[in-house]
Amino acid sequence: TNFNALFNKTFDETKPNYPLVSMEVPSSSSDENYAWFGQLPSMREWIGDRQIQNLSAYTYAIKNKDFELTIAVKKNDIADDKIGIYKPLIQDMAQTAKRHPDELVFSLLGQGFENKCYDGKPFFADDHPYMKGKTQSNKSTKKLTPASYAEARAQMMIIKGENGKSLKIVPDL
Repeated sequence: TNFNALFNKTFDETKPNYPLVSMEVPSSSSDENYAWFGQLPSMREWIGDRQIQNLSAYTYAIKNKDFELTIAVKKNDIADDKIGIYKPLIQDMAQTAKRHPDELVFSLLGQGFENKCYDGKPFFADDHPYMKGKTQSNKSTKKLTPASYAEARAQMMIIKGENGKSLKIVPDL
């Protein structure tokens, strides 16, 4: 009970970083087929008949994996109420568990030049399609300097969706 309370308290107090760069989506099965619609078209002045817009649909399948971290605790240490000697270890386990998604997400970002995105291109690529016959880049190979950072930031702010509308990305990290 003490280990459980200590673990849960530390787990709840630990703040991960992955929510800053990713979105958490609940899963209720062994794998998920995530589906979403493409970019919503722009508003237009209503003149004449309605113009029904067809949205593009996309999917991306991800297989869930199980993770665990188990340690042995001597029965006599529990019986002798030596919980204190395990406190730092239990706290570290809770922090490790809470930050495990950080390892997964940031590892994926690091592999973004090789791993494929939903469009079949690497996540970071020079030629992501966004409209029929048009591509755009979310990749730079320039050395990081104040000027190249400003250029990359400006480039992020003009990335467009499938219908040519800005995605309204405001880099804040």
